[in-house]
Formats: sequence, structure tokens, C-alpha cells
Amino acid sequence: MTSQTMPISNLCSGRSMIVERLSSDHKLVSSDFEAKKQTLVFIDQSVKDFMMLMSGIQADVEARLITASEDGIQQITQILSQSTSVKNVHLIAHGSSGSLKLGCTELNIDNIEEYAEQLKNWSNSIGGASLLIYGCEVAATLTGIRFLERLHQLTKASITASTQKVGSSEQGGRWQLDYQIGQVSSELTFLPFIKDHYSGVFANYNENVNGDISDDPENPLFLQLAAGVNSLRATSSAGDIEYVTVNIPAGFQLESIILASYNSTDDIAFAAVQEGTTFTEFGLPSEIDVSRLLGWSHINANQVGTNVLDNIGRGAGTIGFTGPLASGDYTFWFQQTGEPSTYTYEFNVTPIARRHQLLA
Repeated sequence: MTSQTMPISNLCSGRSMIVERLSSDHKLVSSDFEAKKQTLVFIDQSVKDFMMLMSGIQADVEARLITASEDGIQQITQILSQSTSVKNVHLIAHGSSGSLKLGCTELNIDNIEEYAEQLKNWSNSIGGASLLIYGCEVAATLTGIRFLERLHQLTKASITASTQKVGSSEQGGRWQLDYQIGQVSSELTFLPFIKDHYSGVFANYNENVNGDISDDPENPLFLQLAAGVNSLRATSSAGDIEYVTVNIPAGFQLESIILASYNSTDDIAFAAVQEGTTFTEFGLPSEIDVSRLLGWSHINANQVGTNVLDNIGRGAGTIGFTGPLASGDYTFWFQQTGEPSTYTYEFNVTPIARRHQLLA
């Protein structure tokens, strides 16, 4: 399956851009860039425990939140245009080989030329500066290296990134960046407690990078979901059925599945779900017992930015459900009904609110 360029118009909501940062009292407020600070950190809202990361930034560093519903490249471009004194820029975001998720935008080797003019404008602020990219495996493979080299050419910044997972060592991550273009002078800007206690990694599952999604209903691809946003990107066609089992850990729930992007000339896809680690209903439509499905729904580009989990739960003739899915195993069937599609689903996992018993 080959990677396909996703038009920018399919990725973002088009609402007015909101750029926020976390102040010292941990409140989100609008703010002009503090020109005296030479290090600027952008943290994408989709990474796990982004509020914890924002609160763990060193005092002499300016931190900005990339809002998940808006174009991240535009947000960064606007902030950088306010200052020419920046010497170090850190990007904290989900990544994969040759790809970064910034807001509702996925910047990758396929679409980087669409953002060339904005990235060239970055050079007015960070040309000759250091750009540190904390996203999993962004520098992995030749695709990752090509992506970073082009980013370096456009921004004129020295760049460092990772060929491995970034984040918690318990999840197989590390905080050291091991690939470099030019001379990078900055180091990690988090306080020590972040390295010691942060439990996430900045990774997504990208079929074009991590491997083909299983077409075997009895042996689906298994994804262990973690608190926060878990991203799944894939390419599908009419003859390409994809099965994915997700585990929602105890004490958590699947709050939503956001269709973050969808690109197809056919514009109709299909998604269904059953409880358990296999999918028992498959074959021709006439052979499927819909009553054994937990839910199903058609998927199309008009649903980009919306929660498709609600639509799946209302599937006609199915068991059905409303609200979040409880902890446990669920297997999804994803399929395009006609022409190939490239799509991204974001599985949003949240903790279950505890109920406290009142004592007499």
C-alpha cells in the first residue's frame, strides 16, 4: 500500500485559529510571544497528558499549546512571526517515519511542499537556530531522513530528531534524540520530574510505516490503547479489509473516535465493531448477521473532525450502544467500498470518573 497525499482542506475544521499557552498558574490564556525568551516549545494537544508536559517546562522557556482542531503549521507560523530572537524551537508531537502530527495537520514527506512557503517563513525566526523534534521515529528509515533534510532546507534550522520511540522508558521510549543535521545547541527543556514520571510516548500507528494491517478476522492487528489520543492511519480499498483489535485498559473508557482525516475519490467507507479479540461476521453482505455486531456506520469526508463512534453505535439492526465504550477488547472492521482511501482515526481514551461514597 502506497502513501497518499492528504489535501489540507480535508484535515482541518476551518474554524478561526486559537493559539494558547499555559501561564505559570497553569491557566490557558492568550498571550503575545515573550520576545526575551530564546527557547520556544510547542506541545501538540493530542499527546498524552499534555497539561503535565506544559507544567513541566523550565521557567526560562516559552511554552505554547498547538490546539488539536486547527492547522498546526499555521499556528506555529503565526507565533514565530512575532519574534526574530528565537534560538531554539522544540516540537512535542506524535510522529512516525517522515511524519509529524501538528494540530489537525499531518506534515509528512508527501505534503511538505504544500507548506513550503510557510516553512520558509520560519527561517526568518529560526534560520540558523536549533529545531528539536520530539516525535517517535521521525528520523527512522530513508523516508524520515528525506523529510528532515527537506525541512532543514526550507527552515534553514539545524535539526535533531529520533530514530526510536520518544518518551517513557517503560513504553520503550527515550528522551535522547539520535539523528542530527547541523549543529544543535539546545537540550531537553523539561524539569526532571517529567523524565521520571511521564508515562507516554509520542507515537501513532501508521500502516505505511509500521506494517500492513491484518486482513484476517481471526487474527487482527492488536493495539494497546493508552490514556489520551491514539492515532491509526491507513490506506484501504474495496478489496482490502482491515481488522484491528483495541484494548481499553481497566479504569478507562473510549470516549470518542474522531475521523481526523479522510481522502478518497469514492467518498464512502465502512466501519463496524464487535466485542472481543476476533471478528466473527465477515463475507458478503448477505452472509453477515448484523444483529451480532455491536455497531456499524458508513464513513465519508463530511465526517472529518467529528466523533464517528456515536454513528457506529446507532447502526441499524445491531446491538447498539450510546456513550463511551467501557474497558475491554473490541475488534473493528474497516473497509473502503470503492476507490482507495487514506484515513486517520483518533481513539480518545479517558479515565472513568470515580464515584465517592458519602459516609454518615
